Amino acid sequence: MTIALTNAGWENSKYFITTMILITCISAINSSIYLGSRTIFHWSKDGYGPKILSKVDKRGVPMIAIHFMHVFCFISIMSYKSGSADAYNYIVNIAGIAAFIVWTSVSIIHLRFRKGWLVQKLDLAELPFKSPMFPYFNYLSIFIGVLLTLVQGWTVFKPFQVGQFIDSYILLPFFFIVWFAYDWYYKTWIVRPQDMDFLTGRRPDLDAVIGAEKEGEYRVETTVVDEQDKEKSN
Repeated sequence: MTIALTNAGWENSKYFITTMILITCISAINSSIYLGSRTIFHWSKDGYGPKILSKVDKRGVPMIAIHFMHVFCFISIMSYKSGSADAYNYIVNIAGIAAFIVWTSVSIIHLRFRKGWLVQKLDLAELPFKSPMFPYFNYLSIFIGVLLTLVQGWTVFKPFQVGQFIDSYILLPFFFIVWFAYDWYYKTWIVRPQDMDFLTGRRPDLDAVIGAEKEGEYRVETTVVDEQDKEKSN
């Protein structure tokens, strides 16, 4: 892109391309650390990991889980050494297909969430956020997610490369193996819409909480001012 823009007459196009790459990297790093830290935070909170990872600061931010994710960011340094570049590429490919599987699952879960909400005759107005164009965007994202998952390693088929094929598609069977193994071990299965629990662990609306706190502070300040006025009048 830099060469094409430079040949077209934009001599400083390299700065634009570099800036776009930098913004893209920062966005990807930020979202990855956010998703990873929240995943291991809830993983630990549910009893599947060290409790220290479920600790939060006074603002409710899981700082220990975030810094735990920072440690793994040093894996990216592997890409600078030729001998370990192949291993790094394997990690990137696995992470890519894992992301497609996760976001496809999120879209499916959202569909089932809304179905359970309506089956239990709950008011949609109670939801603080409603996805626009529901459920069409969900169907579109599921289609794209499945498509990208299947074509993730399309270059390995001609000529067929066994090692890269396994690397590109190993997570597909592994995902279902882990899923069914979990259900078998914990004696669980897919929850029916009428049995979904929308109350346990439900967090109160943050706007309402903040509003109540501000109202409480206002009442305290008003009370103090009234008492001071009374003392002055006396």
